Amino acid sequence: MLTKWYKISVSNEEKELLLRMQQQYSYAFRRCYNNMELTQDAGFIKEIRDKYEISAKAYEYLVKECASFYDRNESTKEKRKDKIKENQKLLKKEPNPKKRVKINKKIINLTRSLKKGVVFGGKSFLQTKTERCRKIFRENRILPLCFYGEAARNGNRFFDLEGLSDGQVLFKYEGSKIKINLELSIKKSDVLLLKQIELLAMAKLCPVTVKLTSERIYITYDEAMLNGNKFDEKALYKSIKHITGKDERKVLIHQAYMEFEQRMLAKKDKTRFLSLDMNPDGIGYSILQKTSDSPDGEFIVLQKEFINFSRLNKQSTNKRKYELSIAIKYMFNQLSHFNCAYLVTEELSDISNKDNGNKVSNRKINNLWNRNYIDNLLTKYSNIRGIKQIKINPVYSSFIGNINYESFDPVASSIEIGRRGIIKYIRGAKMIPEFCMSNILNGLGTKLPKKIYEDIHECKTWKELFKAFSTAKTSVRRKANNFAFSEKYLKNKKSTVNILRFL
Repeated sequence: MLTKWYKISVSNEEKELLLRMQQQYSYAFRRCYNNMELTQDAGFIKEIRDKYEISAKAYEYLVKECASFYDRNESTKEKRKDKIKENQKLLKKEPNPKKRVKINKKIINLTRSLKKGVVFGGKSFLQTKTERCRKIFRENRILPLCFYGEAARNGNRFFDLEGLSDGQVLFKYEGSKIKINLELSIKKSDVLLLKQIELLAMAKLCPVTVKLTSERIYITYDEAMLNGNKFDEKALYKSIKHITGKDERKVLIHQAYMEFEQRMLAKKDKTRFLSLDMNPDGIGYSILQKTSDSPDGEFIVLQKEFINFSRLNKQSTNKRKYELSIAIKYMFNQLSHFNCAYLVTEELSDISNKDNGNKVSNRKINNLWNRNYIDNLLTKYSNIRGIKQIKINPVYSSFIGNINYESFDPVASSIEIGRRGIIKYIRGAKMIPEFCMSNILNGLGTKLPKKIYEDIHECKTWKELFKAFSTAKTSVRRKANNFAFSEKYLKNKKSTVNILRFL
């Protein structure tokens, strides 16, 4: 889902009305949040609706927003509880008194945070007693009005979107006489996009969620649906509702998904995969072409590059995000150039706020690595361009990649990730390649210490081999300078991102 926002022009009276509606909505939101168990109670519903002048459907949307916010906070609490348990285990094992004190402080702070309630408006602004911070705190407490999209009601029951591409939207508050003509300050470059949204909404094909304030309007739409790359589950289940047999339904559902995928990837080369290995310092990616349906994953490498972010990490947050968006767009242009049908990425768990034992790496991973932002960009462009995203388990991918493929570390890892993506849906294929000591020794070369060669002969699995290298504190990672490559700026000389293309 993507969101576009625009400034709106309304009269002073209408602006005051919208602001008052926002305030009422915000009061109701906080009441519902603090009484989640009562949100379906008839008496409570009547009280909230009457007191804050909220229509039946608007109340339904309000509760959905509130429940989503509540679930996010509960999820955060669960993560903090897990961190407390992790730190308690570390505390038992840690012999160093200074480190024990540090770990104990973390446990105390996390435990205290569990007892604290939600501060609507921002805790930091509430604690800082300056007039500016108080003003920001008061503004943050006023929430935008939220109206969920409904395809059957021309996109949204509270808004007439027929003139959206012309910058004209009519806001009609259901259950009241409130009607406000909103004039949007739209860019010329957005007219075509808004026209597409308008046409789909009028045809009852696309729900459009809208958030409204006295200053702005936020329009949220499904980019996959807009580009014809959305699988219509509702239509499918409607067409098979008369079929009661579970096995028959499973077959029909699988067949429908396969047919949709074939249509989406019809003009793409289904033997080509772009796979990537993401790190705080850059993205290594490779373009692979599958040469057979063998469970071993036979392929050739068409291109391999590293997008270097090492200088970018010294820039401001806005600069980093801008350059990252350009880098992801560049990568998708390469994907389109080679006409790849698939994008292979790692299925990473939540790694934020974890202590890796190194201050530099902790800062990069927890503060500078915009992992979620990159993931959102990958999803966005995959939906827009009709690319199938394959997520694989990345266990030992860097270690195995550096041994099996003679390439720069992140590129070698991306090749192994790509191999796993190629064989993921092939019956009988193994995610981790077969352990063959002679091939491993050939892959390692002769630059490693002799002691390592003596130790690893007893290893029988990749896990044992990885442990042997970790114990010996020896790395298998290959450096960029060991290979021939050309270098260029991402966009122009002002860019802090450069691309290394390996020959």
